[in-house]
Amino acid sequence: MILQVQIQALYTPTPVYRTLLLSDEMSFDEFGALINAAFDIVHSESYLFHSFRSNGKEIEDNYIGIDYDNNFFILDTDIQDDEDAYLYEWFKKEKDEAIYEVANEEIELQIEVQKITKPNSATEYPVCIAAEGNIFATDKSSSVDIDEINELIELGSSLSNDVLDQLIGEFLEDKPDWSSLFHVADELKKLKPWQYLDDNHIFVVRHPETEELFFCSILGSSDIEYGLSIYRGIEGWNVLRDILNNQVTDDFFYQLHGLGVYFVDRDELEKSDYDLIKDTGLSYRGKHNWIQFRSYEPGFVPWLPNADDVAILITVIQQSIQFVQECKNGWQFPCIKDPDTFVMRHRDDNRQWIQTIEPLNLSIHNSMQIYDELSEFEMAQIKKKKKNNLVLEFDLFYTNNAVNDFMAERPYFPVLCIAADQNTGMICYHQIIPDKKNAAITQIEFLNLLKHLDERPQAIVVTPEVKDHLEPLAKKLNITLQSSKTLFVLDDFKNHLPI
Repeated sequence: MILQVQIQALYTPTPVYRTLLLSDEMSFDEFGALINAAFDIVHSESYLFHSFRSNGKEIEDNYIGIDYDNNFFILDTDIQDDEDAYLYEWFKKEKDEAIYEVANEEIELQIEVQKITKPNSATEYPVCIAAEGNIFATDKSSSVDIDEINELIELGSSLSNDVLDQLIGEFLEDKPDWSSLFHVADELKKLKPWQYLDDNHIFVVRHPETEELFFCSILGSSDIEYGLSIYRGIEGWNVLRDILNNQVTDDFFYQLHGLGVYFVDRDELEKSDYDLIKDTGLSYRGKHNWIQFRSYEPGFVPWLPNADDVAILITVIQQSIQFVQECKNGWQFPCIKDPDTFVMRHRDDNRQWIQTIEPLNLSIHNSMQIYDELSEFEMAQIKKKKKNNLVLEFDLFYTNNAVNDFMAERPYFPVLCIAADQNTGMICYHQIIPDKKNAAITQIEFLNLLKHLDERPQAIVVTPEVKDHLEPLAKKLNITLQSSKTLFVLDDFKNHLPI
């Protein structure tokens, strides 16, 4: 049957409505896309149909749609999937109605069935037959072009919101080759590499295209965690070296840079892990048999790998399999005394994979410089300030609570910059920074601290890492830095932060 519905915008200063003819076999997902096209609504990620009158009776507490960010404060279990709900199930009589609410645009539309008729073979559905006003128009006298509305409907009604999201996603980025990744990970798991290698047997895979180094550690010999940890580049190696030397700092987790494949129990999987396995058409049974992948980036929450990460994982795991096969066939991991020399798998000049022992230049020779963007004028003003007897502690560290930013690919951990009087314990400066910790951020915040103070302190106590970042700037500003692994006031402050 064909429904003639009038959809009226609520709470607008002038009347805004569309009268549509459409099939009652349309799903609510398709109906939402049709309404968005007719009213030129763009941001409709979260929306609900609710407050139904169906078959002439009021129906309470029934919701159809999608609520991604809990904008409507309704349990997901109480919201029916819009792809599985159809108009004929709800709109059965004239005067049946519902409310369509869009969260991001703060729009409410009242839908009322005016007529229910048989389809006319001469008419193409859906179609707009009457309209007045525009929701987003600033000019109250703006005219409405029904032909233009129908052009938008013709374009938009064929694409549900989910289909449109899928098309945009496929256009913007390559799809990860999950099937191949699970296959090679399963091959590595079957080899039980922890029977041949300890987690301190580090080998390197050099990427054949980018020449990037990946430092690999097989997990499982201690019977605690099973899998393959991959540390990316010199930044990743610095963290791995500290782990091997038992010199990890409190925030080493936030500094991880690399990838991982883990063989875990079913209850260790997150929902995204389980859904990925099922979507790939796979299933596992038993302890340490389910496969989990992670991408690590400094300052960000561990996340599922993206398409580029998946391609790297496939290459590194393939070469790890070859390395383990060598061990299984009797090859013994050599005793290498030079900490900068590694067993490496890489391609030779003939593009054939080979395994050699190679020295690597892993040190950073560039001396720390003053960040170019710092203001010479501001530095000169700071140098003119009088010096007092204060001794401050200054540090930057990642906070425990991740932040979801819709513009970012994954949630991140903000950096808290803080300074305190070492004598009184009073906090004299604090700033939250939505960026990862690095030398530039450290210098910028150090300068901001000194601008904030009326006088220059006698000395500032910092960690060795922060001292490395600040030394050239402090020298230029004639500020005394004292290096200490323990910052008594700030360490105590960190210990009292909520987890």
